[in-house]
Amino acid sequence: MHVEIVGALDVPDTPATILNLLAIIQKQEAAPLAILCSDEHRAEDLETGLREWSEALNIPQRLRHVPYVGGPRREWIPENEAARSATLAELLAKTPKTYLLCPNTLFSQAPAPERFQKHSFTLNIGDDSWPPETLAAKLVELDYDDELEVRVPGEFSRRGGILDVFSPVYPDPCRIEFFGDTIETLRFFDAESQRSFDKAESLHVIPRGQIALDSDAEATVADYFPVGTRVVIVQPEAVLEHLERFDEAELITNLHDFRTERANHIIALQQTGEGRSTCIGLEESILPFQPELGAEALTLHYQNLRNGMRRWQQTGVEIVACCGSNGEAERFEQVLATELRCPEIPVIITPDRIPGGVLFSDIELAVLSETELFGKNPTARHRRSL
Repeated sequence: MHVEIVGALDVPDTPATILNLLAIIQKQEAAPLAILCSDEHRAEDLETGLREWSEALNIPQRLRHVPYVGGPRREWIPENEAARSATLAELLAKTPKTYLLCPNTLFSQAPAPERFQKHSFTLNIGDDSWPPETLAAKLVELDYDDELEVRVPGEFSRRGGILDVFSPVYPDPCRIEFFGDTIETLRFFDAESQRSFDKAESLHVIPRGQIALDSDAEATVADYFPVGTRVVIVQPEAVLEHLERFDEAELITNLHDFRTERANHIIALQQTGEGRSTCIGLEESILPFQPELGAEALTLHYQNLRNGMRRWQQTGVEIVACCGSNGEAERFEQVLATELRCPEIPVIITPDRIPGGVLFSDIELAVLSETELFGKNPTARHRRSL
């Protein structure tokens, strides 16, 4: 199945709704995806909400909040620079993650992608082309801080034939032991205890920040997102209002140009009731499961579901059943032919799990969750198991 979801969607900007949208998009393609929020706080809050929902529903999500390099007073924050550099490396590798950021970050200056790649390199066991002195000098060039102990990404420390380095692409620092000029061992270690815990065969090193490469930036973070990247803009009017409030004329122009250039891949979430596309929860189309009816509850539920599916078939709506597991997908195939008694209705059946059913009326797509299919409440069930 491939359904193009672009343009304006008239939906709430809640984590549950956005997680639903992500699940649908990710079924079609494994690629980077950007979520643009009005400001840093909104991006951080949304990432937290998406993580909570994805864990509660057991819908794995690879999320990264990309921080703005400057702080509240636009001072430079090294930790933010390291996190942003890790993002640039992932985007160059087309890592299928969801990146949450604000316009200040998206249009912040960065080295040209080819220059960033040129200054990235990999260390391997047995490599003698990076003697300790040469490697230390290179790390300084790439804006790493020389410290007594390595604690955060973008730092290194040298003690004779041992060099510790914390490359931003890893969750932990790595200890490099040399025999002369040759790399003898690579071991990841805990930054707090300084104890090693895992061997490595190689170590990828990237620049920590663009200031180490150029005095003049050649690109922006937006240039690192591959052509065709889906971009979800959360409440575009709020984004624009925020920029206008702080008199960010250049960012407003950049955002307008960005939306124009990537119009075929922009999804704008704006809950107005007047959007070009509408997206509603299926609880508005199918009566909820009513356990108080006892044995008749499931019969009534299937009757309501059958009526809804036949109505969608008659109006040309494509139906996707997200059953939550392979076993439940097999079960629904049987339900479709027996309890529902409508095997003639074409339904795409998948084992995927989504928070709740949703109907995209303008693109003629109905996506059903376990709630609509079986009368289950996946949210409650998975939260009890946490």
